[in-house]
Amino acid sequence: MARALGVELVGVVGSVARGEERPDSDVDVVYERIGKPSLFDLGGLLMDLQDDLGRGVDLIDPSAMKPDRWTYMSRDLVRLS
Repeated sequence: MARALGVELVGVVGSVARGEERPDSDVDVVYERIGKPSLFDLGGLLMDLQDDLGRGVDLIDPSAMKPDRWTYMSRDLVRLS
């Protein structure tokens, strides 16, 4: 579904990637734009992921981040494929 919306799900970072999540932790999902997803597309994807995972999700677009912040976060990146 994500690909049809113009995004590629890359992986997860943060506490879930490190295996340190708690029951109330959200899932930080990294994605790349492969098209031109609208904010509505991203919102729908976010809601679908939250429903599927049963917890909060943060969508992270590395291209929208300051490079030093992404360098820090990407150390934990666990790729989906």
